Order: sequence, then C-alpha cells, then structure tokens
Amino acid sequence: MEDQRICIKFCVKNGFKGAEIFWMLQTAYGDAVMSRRRVFEWYKRFKEGREETANNERPGSHRGITIREVAEEAGISFGSTQSIMKDILGVRRLNAVLVPKDLTFDQKNAPKETASLNLEATTDVPEMLKRVITGDETWIYGFDSETTQEASKWRFKNEPRPKKARKAPSKVKVMLTVFFDYQGIVHHEFQQQDSTITADSYLGVLRRLREAIRQKRPELWRSKSWILHHDNAPAHTALKISKFLQDHSTSVFPQPPYSPDLAPCDFLLFGKLKKKLKGRKFQSIEEIEVESKKAMKAIPKTDYQRCFAVWKKRWLKCIATNGDYFEGENLNLERLVSDLDEEMIRPPRLSSSTRDLRQSPVHRPDPYPAKTLQSTRSKRRVTFDPTTGHSKSTDIT
Repeated sequence: MEDQRICIKFCVKNGFKGAEIFWMLQTAYGDAVMSRRRVFEWYKRFKEGREETANNERPGSHRGITIREVAEEAGISFGSTQSIMKDILGVRRLNAVLVPKDLTFDQKNAPKETASLNLEATTDVPEMLKRVITGDETWIYGFDSETTQEASKWRFKNEPRPKKARKAPSKVKVMLTVFFDYQGIVHHEFQQQDSTITADSYLGVLRRLREAIRQKRPELWRSKSWILHHDNAPAHTALKISKFLQDHSTSVFPQPPYSPDLAPCDFLLFGKLKKKLKGRKFQSIEEIEVESKKAMKAIPKTDYQRCFAVWKKRWLKCIATNGDYFEGENLNLERLVSDLDEEMIRPPRLSSSTRDLRQSPVHRPDPYPAKTLQSTRSKRRVTFDPTTGHSKSTDIT
C-alpha cells in the first residue's frame, strides 16, 4: 500500500484533484487499489503538508478504525481479517470505561502502596476489618432515571424493544451521610438541600457518629478499638478534623485519593441503595428520606459482611493493575495471588509468644515495626500500626 501512497503524494505535488488521483490508481492497480475514502484521506494529509508516506497508525490504535478498514489496508477479505483479529490475535473491541481522572505514575503508586499496606495489616490481624467503620456522602434525588440495563424487559422474538425517554435527575435532592461496619448501618443523617459538606459540618457528623458507636457498638466503644475509614475529600482531611481525631485517639484506615473502586460506600452501599430508588418519583425531601431509610434497612447483614471480603479482593486487583482503575476488568484472583510477590501479601510466620501477644484486645506491644505511609495531600506522616489498629500523625520537618 505504500507505493500507492507515494503515487498519491506525487500527484498532490503536481496539482491533481482527489477524484483524478483515485481514477489513475484504479487504472494502475485494478482490484488491489485502496478504497476511495482512504485515497481521499491521504490526499488531504499530503495537501496539508505531510511528507512521510509510511502508515504509522497501528490497527486498533485509532479509536474509529474498523475491521473493514483494516481489510482494505491489508488487501485481504473482510472474513479473513475478522478471523485473524479475533481467533489468532485475540483482539476484541471494547467500550471505554469512564474514570474520574487520568492518573499519573505517582497517583497510581499511592493506591498500590496503600492496598499493599492494608492487605498486609488485615492478613496479620484478620479481625481488624470487623472494627472498621466506613462512611461517605452521596446525593439522593427525588427522581433518578433508570439505566437502559435496569429498564430492560423480557420480549418475545417478534416484539419490539422497550423504549425509554431520556430524563435528567430531579432538582429536588438531599445529601445522605452514612457510616456502616461489618454488622450493618451504624449512623446516618441527611443534610439540607442547599448545604454543603464543610470541615465544621463534618466535625458535627463525627461527634454524632461517636455517640452512635457508644450506643450501637458498645464493645468497640469500651475498647476504643474502632477504626474510621473515609475518603480524602477536603472536608475529611481538614486540619481541625485531624486534630479532633487525634484528641479522641481515633485511628484512621488509609484510603488513597482518586480511588472510588477502593471505597466500600462507592462499590457497594450507594449502588444497592440507589438501585432500589431509581425510576421512582418522590414529591418532597421528607419522602426521599423515608424511602432511603427503608432501602437501607432492606439491605441484609450478609451483604455488609460480603462487602468487607470483597474489599480485600479489590486490594489484590489494585496491586495487580499497579494502582490503576480496575472496575469492569475481568481479573483472575487465584492467578493474581500466585503471581504476586509472596512476601508482599503474606505476613511472616509468628512465634507462639508473639501470637499470644495479639490475643489481648488493645494496647498490644508491636511485634514488628509499624508501616508508614506518606500522605500525598499534606506534608504529614501517618504511622499506622496493623497490630493495634491505631495511627499517629506527625508533621514532617
């Protein structure tokens, strides 16, 4: 095909029109001539000043390329091209997955390090995840349209497809803040429609969360062994929030930035909650709150327990993909475990004396050095002790 591109370039330099070039190529090459569309594409490129005649576009690198275009470029039939790409090369065309952000190397490294740290800590102390209380905020709308998949219906062969009109979410909405653990919902509350989450408002949320833990999880409250997990939103990482947590000796479970696929609220609770509410119309904020509470109560305890088991698997996926987004990827976990470095995901064997130390509920001695994670959002060093579940934040000088 490069000889035809050379001819196109020569004709462009001599002032021939695109239609004339295509007619001359047909005369010279017959059935082996490239398609009319491709001829005009190269005509335009050379007209705009391109000098190189080599085709640097690999099949599949251009988002709009089709099997038919590859067949025309290679000079073989459509069926042969399809067979080679699918059966021999194993190439398949996939829809793009929307992600929150294009991550840099450093932004990918932070989730990988955090996932390794969390996985090692929870492998050393399997009961640790039962002490984690995780939370986040989300908007609940008066009307939120179902997705095309959720609106699918069974039809016989000759029946038409179901139709669904495009509708925007309702302007009537309320923000839900919710915290849950291994056993279920610990605390939830609704914010006013026009309010936003600030450091001051989140400080009030944490005070009410502590009271809820005292009433609903008395064993965790007495032992002071509960661990808070939230994302890196500005309101969550404000200085006054960090000081409040330190003053009350509250441990914080590490969560890397830009990682919704590692946040239990995002990959479990909010999806299940909103699925029960989508397609339904609520006339007032009070009605939204009532139906949201019913939807949360309908989620069984086993789903929360399964969520924390899935969380550990997601850390494995994060490590295997080097910190990149993995939602929707079909990864073989058994193979991932065998391929990963054994020292990274499995703790060293402990002596009987060390195991006895870990049986005490709190304030156990550290049998090995605590793991340290450098925060990417502030110049503070957070030291996390996987044995006790406590963390300490200090300024970096």
